[in-house]
Amino acid sequence: MKKKFLIKAAAAVMLLTPVTGSFVIGNTNTVLAKNKTLKVKDIKKPVRTVYLKMKPKNFLYQTMKQAMKAWNNTGAFTFKQVKRQRDANIIVTDIKRKDIPMPGIAFVKDDVLHIGRKASKLNPVINLNPAFLNKSYVRKQLKDSGIPADQTDLAFSRWTLAICEHELGHAIGLKHYKGAKPSVMKENSGVPIQAVDVQNVRKLYHLGQ
Repeated sequence: MKKKFLIKAAAAVMLLTPVTGSFVIGNTNTVLAKNKTLKVKDIKKPVRTVYLKMKPKNFLYQTMKQAMKAWNNTGAFTFKQVKRQRDANIIVTDIKRKDIPMPGIAFVKDDVLHIGRKASKLNPVINLNPAFLNKSYVRKQLKDSGIPADQTDLAFSRWTLAICEHELGHAIGLKHYKGAKPSVMKENSGVPIQAVDVQNVRKLYHLGQ
């Protein structure tokens, strides 16, 4: 029943919602592990370096770059891509995990990434899961929705970008947003970065309004 509802919801929103709208495809839950260990006092300024541990031609690589740019455009935080992992504050991977029904997971400071190896305990690690972040999965979810293939691809692109923005939010200390306003930090949100997200970053880093 839940799956049918999600498919219908995605279909309806895809047909009626503008670019900034929301949509839900499958289980889009994300996990923030031990967020309390990421302390603001440990970060002197709202700038973090990011190493994308994936191939440049990878769709997720390009989408994460778009997500970094989206956050940078808010003026509240700056992500800078680096070429060497040792120079990064945040590491982004794309390890396929069919046993974890989530498109993205953010593991923050002092947490351990249990996916075949231990991740750095010093920096946040984001894993984008290709088992669910792929067009074939989205098409399968929407096969009975009546949405044309070109619109399905658009839904996939928007959904993936929102997930990347969401996980970057976790990596800099944002928790899941529980308020009534639209937010990229809500569970199962699918919306891009909103004004409330920018406000929450400014509050977290004492930047003022």
